[in-house]
Amino acid sequence: MSLDKRKLYNEFVRWFRNPKGMSTIRQAQTRLAQVYHSYAQDAEDVSGESPTNLDQAKFDTPLRLETCHTAQQFAQRVEDAFVAYWTGTIFPTAVVPPASPPCPNVGGTEEFSLENTSGVTDVTARAMYSAILAVLARNESTAEEGARRLADAMDRVTKSAVTVTITGQDTTPPPTGPLYITNTCTVF
Repeated sequence: MSLDKRKLYNEFVRWFRNPKGMSTIRQAQTRLAQVYHSYAQDAEDVSGESPTNLDQAKFDTPLRLETCHTAQQFAQRVEDAFVAYWTGTIFPTAVVPPASPPCPNVGGTEEFSLENTSGVTDVTARAMYSAILAVLARNESTAEEGARRLADAMDRVTKSAVTVTITGQDTTPPPTGPLYITNTCTVF
């Protein structure tokens, strides 16, 4: 699979159409974490592998929405949750397809024969904060419009701010090879 913002959009529409379905801030916080976690589980690295250690609690715990009083605080809590959620994420090792990957392979022959590691090495700071704040600055007239803007923002940031680095060996035969090779890309 791969990340599909429709998963976010569909859940946000349900939620925004019936906001009273969440009787406490804690329920809303848990629901936000569930929605994002369900979406993120479909992420893939460039070799098509899905994360092995995503944990909904890593998104839920930093939110602490019961102490949010401003849009800036909310955006910062979502940012904190986003960074905590992806930090340390690993992907199973596989073989990167020999076709031209969307991000360049560097080193050796530039063609993987074996992956050694695949994991998140960076989450761009303040990317989610800025995106959420921009969504909150608008006053949407419908649940659908609000859900679309929030889903678009979260999807765009996830696909651009979560960097995965794959390391491995190339196809150079012994005794010279295999040589070290790396690929740095974002999640899909």
